[in-house]
Amino acid sequence: MAGEKNNATSSWSGYNHQGQVGIFLALKELNMLIQNGKDFRDYSVQFEKEDGEDVDIVKWTEVISRHQVKAKKNKKNLNDYKDVLTGFKKDGVDENSRYLHTICDVVGFDLSEEEFKELPYKPKFIPNVNNVKLYEYPNGNKYCELSNTSESKIDNFCKAEIKSLLTSHSPNLKDDDDHIKETLFELKDLLCTKIREAHEAGGSVNPVILFPDIYDIVTSTEKRERQSIRRAKGLFALYWNENFDNDVDNTIINEILNLADDDFKNLLIDMNPDNRISQLQDLNNLDNFML
Repeated sequence: MAGEKNNATSSWSGYNHQGQVGIFLALKELNMLIQNGKDFRDYSVQFEKEDGEDVDIVKWTEVISRHQVKAKKNKKNLNDYKDVLTGFKKDGVDENSRYLHTICDVVGFDLSEEEFKELPYKPKFIPNVNNVKLYEYPNGNKYCELSNTSESKIDNFCKAEIKSLLTSHSPNLKDDDDHIKETLFELKDLLCTKIREAHEAGGSVNPVILFPDIYDIVTSTEKRERQSIRRAKGLFALYWNENFDNDVDNTIINEILNLADDDFKNLLIDMNPDNRISQLQDLNNLDNFML
């Protein structure tokens, strides 16, 4: 099991869909706690715990909500999610806090077996024995598709939560789009760091981000410098997601996205010998280069 766990951890990237969903869930929970005047110091977002679940929101040792994230393109039938519906790890998790996240609408997910049989075609019915719910996003959809633009929908949901936090705690920055964008990049970079540390530690160690660390990053009043190298990584990941199926071995892309900044920059330079090195050496040009 240790070997399997280590492989799962090393396959993570702060720029993939699961990582983005985890950051959004943490921001949303943090926002809710603050708005309700509750202490958030014992909260964390945890990835790929020993039970194999993708994202857990945790208070101390209690799982507040558990989330399976499946970035399966064009998978719209219940049978495509049989592993989640029948194998969801529900230990100690309230039945109203078990969620599945998808990137496309799943036909008939909330229907009873009788209602399901009335559908105009005959997909296979899978009983939802663990009472898993499709997660509803801020736009009212029970899915969040991937994007082929420089900013994904999940990024926009994250930025709305960041703006809400800034409205109360750093109002002078709440309308500063560049600051909000760089704040999100810093949160993604923090996740990459936690992933790398967990991978190096091995064994049963998994990436964990504490809510106080998220709060400190979001409410910092220091104007951040633009981080073009991280934007370039984000665009690189979006390109991969759009052109390769979720079932493809992601080892290569995850290794690339977890490169140190200088190594990633050098990789881009090596991949583009026709461009002048002096142009690529300027980090402010890297995200333009990726477009």
